[in-house]
Amino acid sequence: MSRYKFEVAFDGPALASHEIDVQDLAPALLGLSDLIKAANAEFNGERSAVKLLARADADQHCFNIGLEVVQSTYDAIKGFLGYDGIKTAKELLEWLGLVFPSGALGLITYWRVKNGRKVKSVAKIESADRVGFVAVQFNGSAEKHEVHNHIYNMGENKSVADAAEKTFRPLDSTGVDKVTIRVDGRVASEIDHSDLIPVKRSYDSVRFKGDEQSTEPQTIISHLRVYAPVFDPKADNWRFVYGGKPIYADISETNIAKDAIRRGGASVGDTYKVKLEITEYVTAKNQFKNSYKIKEVLSFEASPYQMGMFDDIDDEDE
Repeated sequence: MSRYKFEVAFDGPALASHEIDVQDLAPALLGLSDLIKAANAEFNGERSAVKLLARADADQHCFNIGLEVVQSTYDAIKGFLGYDGIKTAKELLEWLGLVFPSGALGLITYWRVKNGRKVKSVAKIESADRVGFVAVQFNGSAEKHEVHNHIYNMGENKSVADAAEKTFRPLDSTGVDKVTIRVDGRVASEIDHSDLIPVKRSYDSVRFKGDEQSTEPQTIISHLRVYAPVFDPKADNWRFVYGGKPIYADISETNIAKDAIRRGGASVGDTYKVKLEITEYVTAKNQFKNSYKIKEVLSFEASPYQMGMFDDIDDEDE
């Protein structure tokens, strides 16, 4: 049995009270678990199983979570069939790029290099010391990047991309500045908003691959209330309440984040009157979903109070 302990700390001014929205934390932990299971399935197949155990601990100005990957290896099957080369719990995290990334491109680094571009070509590398590696070329570039074929497979897998979106959701939507992973007190990796941008472009390009726009974008005048304040002017998406439900809306064409910083912050219940662009998509599973983009802010009204404002909200994302 292989075990590996590490800690994940969500840090930022929004967490000074040692609290985080469970709607973001729970999917993040489930997403991280899915990422680790996907890596185990990709590298080890049915030769081992993994699970992620958690224990929470509030520390100074951050929300700190102790985690442990527990891997069970089916030694009897391994011996009978002659399997070897099983990646340990620690190695899986290294290949994901979550702890002490090596020189080889781990999943997070692969997505950062890809930066949302489409893959132009993939070629197997014929070299005795690069067994299992492929050369990947992206559109718009003549450069080829060497990456293990398992990492390439994961990087282009929709379920893995969905798990990554859940894992990094707190960093994207709740005013968290960064996510830090530590092992034995040492920083093993750290991801902030600027690091996440190219990674997010890449896993989103996989998540929405095959989705088709079903209608022309429609722009309406609407009132949006802040659901989860964001304290980073670089954040492209904020979480608002629209039609009684929380939604994510693209604010990249506005000064919403910068204006909030200039005012000294944002509060739950702050209200924006905006021109809201709504686009409907049909997913690969023939389901309908909407995307939201704020094209212009018409007016702003600060929240007179924060508590009890959304008691009647149907708390399901679009």
